[in-house]
Amino acid sequence: MKKGSKGFTLIEMIVVLVLVGILSAIAGIGLVQGVQGYIFATENAEISQKGQMVMARLSRELQEVSEIYSSSPTSIAFKNTYGDYALAKVGGEIRIIEGQTPPTASTGDILVDGVNSLTLTYDPTTFSDIRTLATIQVDLVLNRTDSSGIPTASFTTEINPRNTGNRNGPTG
Repeated sequence: MKKGSKGFTLIEMIVVLVLVGILSAIAGIGLVQGVQGYIFATENAEISQKGQMVMARLSRELQEVSEIYSSSPTSIAFKNTYGDYALAKVGGEIRIIEGQTPPTASTGDILVDGVNSLTLTYDPTTFSDIRTLATIQVDLVLNRTDSSGIPTASFTTEINPRNTGNRNGPTG
């Protein structure tokens, strides 16, 4: 600005507008990244809570097993202190039903949806007597529906059945 003149020159106005634009862009990027971080954290907490809830339920049910009627890598029919139950991966869900017949898409209660895979591994892999069963490992993979770019979330737990009638651990 020249001495004695009033107002701003065109170049001064353009420089100010460019600087304001640059500062606005930097602030906007920071704001967008903050919002994306918040969304990722809430979606991550949701999938973690979903996985932990179903793993806790499966642990509670299978820890009390006293008899296994049938088993496969994706289903199990068993007796525990609460009665006879069967659970299985049906489509994209894990379902549980009272009785020895595995649930279908129209029967049983949904424990969790969005299931990519469920694998039940028994140690030993074959057993004829419940007293020889040492552990049941549950591997669960849930599909993520968020914008994280990570397609699945995996959960694993190992369950030691305690009502097998063997006070000193598995035999065999």
